[in-house]
Amino acid sequence: MKRPGWWLCGLLCCLLGAGCSDGDDSLATVSFADAPGALAVGVRTDVVTRDTGRERDITATYWYPTDGDNTGPEQASEGAPLIGGERRYPLVVLIHGIEDSAPATWPYLAPHLASHGYIVVAPSTGSTVRNAQDLVNHPGDVSFLLDRVLDDADPGNPLRGRIDADRVALGGFSFGAAAGYFLAYDPRYIEPRFKAVIIMAGGNVTPAPINPDLSLLAIFGTEDILIDYNLGLNIYEGANPPKYLVTLEGGGHVGFTSSNEVNFGASMEQRRQQALVRLSVFAFLTSVFDDRGQNRAAAREFLRDTLPAQNLDVRVFSAY
Repeated sequence: MKRPGWWLCGLLCCLLGAGCSDGDDSLATVSFADAPGALAVGVRTDVVTRDTGRERDITATYWYPTDGDNTGPEQASEGAPLIGGERRYPLVVLIHGIEDSAPATWPYLAPHLASHGYIVVAPSTGSTVRNAQDLVNHPGDVSFLLDRVLDDADPGNPLRGRIDADRVALGGFSFGAAAGYFLAYDPRYIEPRFKAVIIMAGGNVTPAPINPDLSLLAIFGTEDILIDYNLGLNIYEGANPPKYLVTLEGGGHVGFTSSNEVNFGASMEQRRQQALVRLSVFAFLTSVFDDRGQNRAAAREFLRDTLPAQNLDVRVFSAY
């Protein structure tokens, strides 16, 4: 297929909702259907980088737009080059749960975001129940990865010049959400480069300090046998607007991952829970990062009103 001209690529980027730097507002109308975007997706799995300052190896998987047409949900081409051009994309960092890895956790979400014009960086922490104390090192791992991928002066950076440093979000699940909580709200670990945080079935038991620089999306299931739903409610109540709490009635713990495990103890099917997470996360990121006011407003309306109206097993609390 002949590659479309630069003007058509730019228009597609606007329509995909990740934002664009010029053009008329009337050209962009974002859709919140649970479907992949038009962009093909590349992936580099388990890339190891040495943090010499801390004498620590950091392993991460990268999902990103690549040239070509999208071939379907969760499809990504290993080693494909980053899409051509000079456009800068929003960045999302995703941290998985304990006893797991990025490639095993995020295939249901990361390629979806990349197909809509996001770059996703997901560390594999190596944490297990036996070395859970390693949690305190994860904020440093994330800051190291940010230093690396945002370094426009490093010719060895494969993402050099292609990430918008003003549009950086953090997401975490379970044990990874605890690390995300540190980076978002704990004064000892706050990473100021994040503008938005997504906490899925995790966090910290202490009330969240106010961080006026952050937007919050918390997603919790009511039938999660590991993480009490009330923790999500407490995080939401303690956080600064704009903020959302998406409640998945019958949602469980494993439903936030691509694991083959049964969503034990939950009445919500895992695939449905994943679909609701995709819808919520994409709408939230659009509400924060889209360049166009009408798209941000449409995303807020979808997340606040349309999503729960169309799905009787979803409740949403919001303040902004």
